[in-house]
Amino acid sequence: MAGEWQRLPEDKCNGSDPLVASCTSKLGFARMWPRPVCGAHEYGTQDLRQLLKDKHVAIVGDSHGRHLFTWLVRMLDGSFDANIDRPLKFWQSARWDGQSDSGIYVKEHGSGDLHVALQWLTTLPPIAQHVRKMREKGGFPDVVVLSAGEWYHQEKRSVQQLHADVEDLSAAVIEADAAAQEAGKQVLWLLLTIPDRVPGRSYSSTYLTPPELVPRYNAALRAASMLHPRGPALLLDLQALAEGCLLWCSYDGIHANAAVYAATVQLVSNLLALPPAPPMSQPSER
Repeated sequence: MAGEWQRLPEDKCNGSDPLVASCTSKLGFARMWPRPVCGAHEYGTQDLRQLLKDKHVAIVGDSHGRHLFTWLVRMLDGSFDANIDRPLKFWQSARWDGQSDSGIYVKEHGSGDLHVALQWLTTLPPIAQHVRKMREKGGFPDVVVLSAGEWYHQEKRSVQQLHADVEDLSAAVIEADAAAQEAGKQVLWLLLTIPDRVPGRSYSSTYLTPPELVPRYNAALRAASMLHPRGPALLLDLQALAEGCLLWCSYDGIHANAAVYAATVQLVSNLLALPPAPPMSQPSER
């Protein structure tokens, strides 16, 4: 992945700088990509609100998705500040609706023009079921982030079962994307990987996935047939983003901290801003 984490002696989150940062200078570090490499745009709060105006972001899965929900909302409502590492409670679904002109939260469900939802699910079978229900109802979000794998050790499920569940989810996503395209809806499907462990940090060495299992779980996720070019989904690689910076960018030994998620939001934003992919050509009839 092009780019690297750098310590920032000064704020470099501006459009005139030759490097594009993840806008985490308040943490003292930023992920930097050379602008000629990828032409990435830096989305500040106002830009991000305008990009997501009238769009729906659905995050489905475990606590890695929950952390993404937390930091995305805090970037939208303007509360992403030095006191940032306060994610939602465990085992909790949530949604946030807001106004793009101010970032103010709107209490009435579905009101406003910014919409971010979190559906808490810990393993892939219920996520696949959720995707299939999405297809049946026909109400497709603009962005769907899928996050699972962390709980397979906790629930005593094997790596082989994870591989099988990944393929079942892949089939569900491919079918749902085809239905969305038929309905004229472009959906950005994203699959999260699992950050590496930091043994000894908080409860990381005794709770949830042991360090040696993380690479095997990520291998199963990276082999998913839903991923481009075989399928419509893209890999949102938290493990790669956190690689090389775990001593400071691991929140609790299990989850990445807000700096990594800020960089993740920048990646998602740049992907969402790309022009729609052309429809796949159909084989000609002889």
